[in-house]
Amino acid sequence: MEQQSDSFFQQYRDMLEQHLLNRMRLLQLKAVKKTAALSAGFTLISLVAMLSFLVMMSASIMLGFWLAGPTGSVQMGFACVTIFYLLIVILIFLFRRQLQKKIMDQVIDSLLEEKPENDETTRI
Repeated sequence: MEQQSDSFFQQYRDMLEQHLLNRMRLLQLKAVKKTAALSAGFTLISLVAMLSFLVMMSASIMLGFWLAGPTGSVQMGFACVTIFYLLIVILIFLFRRQLQKKIMDQVIDSLLEEKPENDETTRI
């Protein structure tokens, strides 16, 4: 009888250990998946930001030369473009706390987002 109970407890101890190992592995895989999704999103945003920067630089140069006609001076045309960008920088500086909070909320939401298990993109 005692041999049977030892076997019983050993069997369930082994099953419990295997279950805990499986849970740890699942958590590890979920963490890897979230990290991969976050780094892929960061890479994509970086690429879009670089391309947007090039577009904005080209548009700014074109606008500066275009404004040179109505203002009568190339320097005044580019000064107008510079003032526009200074206004944007000042607005960002004034609202930096709100912008920072929104960005932090989006990052937290993306890290804690739970997707349904039957979704093909969430399978590990």
